[in-house]
Amino acid sequence: MEKKPKLYVLGVAINNYAVPAHQLNGCHNDLNDLVEYLSENINREQWELKICPLKDKAATRAAVIHQFRTFFQPLEDGDTAIFYFSGHGSQALTPEAFQHDTPGAFHETIVCYDSRTTSRDLYDKELSGLIWKATEGKDIHFIVILDCCHSGSGVRGSEEMTAQEENVKKVAARDIDKTWMQDLGADYYHFHAEGVDVRASKHILIAACQRNEKAKECNLASRKRGVLTFALLTALKKSKGNITYGALMEEIQAVVAIYSLNQHPLLEAQGIDQVHQLYFLNAALEREAHKFVVSYHLLKGWVFYRGKINGIVADPLEKHTIKLYTEVLEDGTINEEVHEEIEIDTVYPSYCTLKMPVGFDQKECFLGVLVNYKMDPIKIAIADDSDPKETSLFLKEWNFAPLDFIERSAATEAEYYIELAEKSATIRPVNQHKLSFREVHQGLGRHFFQVLENLEQIAYWHQVKKLDAPASEIPDAALQFTFYEVNQKSSDDLAPAAQTEIPNFLSSTVTLRYQQNPNTAAWEHPAFRLKIENPATNNQCFWISILALETDFRITNRLCPLQMLQPGETHWLNLYNSETNGYSKDIPLLIKEEFKAIGIHELVTHFKILIATDCFNAYTFNQDGIPLLSQAKLEAVGQSRTRGTEIPEIVDWKIFDFSVKVVA
Repeated sequence: MEKKPKLYVLGVAINNYAVPAHQLNGCHNDLNDLVEYLSENINREQWELKICPLKDKAATRAAVIHQFRTFFQPLEDGDTAIFYFSGHGSQALTPEAFQHDTPGAFHETIVCYDSRTTSRDLYDKELSGLIWKATEGKDIHFIVILDCCHSGSGVRGSEEMTAQEENVKKVAARDIDKTWMQDLGADYYHFHAEGVDVRASKHILIAACQRNEKAKECNLASRKRGVLTFALLTALKKSKGNITYGALMEEIQAVVAIYSLNQHPLLEAQGIDQVHQLYFLNAALEREAHKFVVSYHLLKGWVFYRGKINGIVADPLEKHTIKLYTEVLEDGTINEEVHEEIEIDTVYPSYCTLKMPVGFDQKECFLGVLVNYKMDPIKIAIADDSDPKETSLFLKEWNFAPLDFIERSAATEAEYYIELAEKSATIRPVNQHKLSFREVHQGLGRHFFQVLENLEQIAYWHQVKKLDAPASEIPDAALQFTFYEVNQKSSDDLAPAAQTEIPNFLSSTVTLRYQQNPNTAAWEHPAFRLKIENPATNNQCFWISILALETDFRITNRLCPLQMLQPGETHWLNLYNSETNGYSKDIPLLIKEEFKAIGIHELVTHFKILIATDCFNAYTFNQDGIPLLSQAKLEAVGQSRTRGTEIPEIVDWKIFDFSVKVVA
């Protein structure tokens, strides 16, 4: 009999702290509700569920560490693990050895039962070390859920709570008299020239708030509960767990905004690419993409969190609408036969408001999809050597269903050629005769829809590449960017890498070349570093994401999914290195073998630095690439309340572009 994978859940909930002033009321409810949901919804024929709850006095620092080491010790390849914490979060000053990769001056911590009496907090880097040790050498899907203050980056490798803040899961920061070597797991630290790193633990983090924010607990459904846990379980119950992490986080953020305006939940991943596309608890079922959450905001009314920064353009001559799905079936999927057309009211930088009819429950979230999203068309031409029969069928379909994101043009003006042969179709950029993309199908007449899917990806790639914010009032010097070419790589981590600053990287394409190692004669790919600083003189917090637009039309924000920089903070782009189990500031740029095989030895990657004065959804830009001709096919992919005065839109956003050419 095939062994069933296991789901291990180590849950910590602390209402009654050793310090009476730190009392909370909803943490037991949070953990009980999560355990109840998992117990009732896990398929026992396919999964084995193991739960270890720690509450109040049982959740000392020593007990949490002990259970982490013993309870998770039996983990095997294919298992899934959850570490859940509901209680107080805090901060502690960052030791100098870690400051090279820590935005700001503080570690984030979780406050155990005895942390402020006979023991101390559990540091984020200590938690990261515990996860790394529990999963070392194993293929584990590890999820961390932190329903506490300062939980953003809470496993990253100010004042006392008052009576008025009794629903806030925070206690005062501490500067404990100790050196970093006393941190739990110090034996697993990675030493290098710039300081010390914790071995990166491959995991997914769902955090209640950003690292400088407070997490709330409220009376929800007649009981005290943490807002994050309530939102998480609301989304899971609605979808029957059949939901990606990206969609789950959208729904969590929408529900949290109903009850807590200054709390922004965070999805973060270490060692996992495109986390927003993965399914919760490794679920195998799929749910249709491109849908977003519509919810009610206390100040803004009915909104969805896509806006100008996501490429939605306000057109005074044409009404923009969404298709709103209002019925959820018993299996958690939506009934696409039941929907309403809702007109978009106003397009703001990071969200849109809707003209919702009266009668929609303001505590509910709905799914929607844009109906008439406009993109500038790309110009295409049918190649002269295309198969006549296939060309006739293709043009017949095209004339029957014209689309606004493609425009047929003469060969001399086209941006892309479509080459049609029997049972195959190829898309090729006009200016790159060696580069072709293909989809192959059985039977005639079916190329049209598959080619359209690829052309829409290409058009969207161009749309994102042109995205700009010409009306931004954010000054060019609001953030400081420093770009370095990494000239020398060494196997000795304690030897500093040689780097050369390239001062004008925002104004012209940077060319980085493969270099031959004089010792091994091997050709080594280039790399770069990018430092982003928010000067202390700004007095302004900025949200940052960076998009990489690659040659195969892939768009990814994995280098910087979303980073908040407070005044005086610095962030380096970083990338997970599987060889060292750590994150590296060196961002490699290489030409894949499939490109070299067809004679392409120069590639340009375009980068867009998006900055805004408020949180925004950067995952919406991501899309998979299109396979090359030589590759196998890739799997794809209420009426608003009247108010006496209009609420001013104070969010601003700006974009900086740069490009890097790699030459082999």
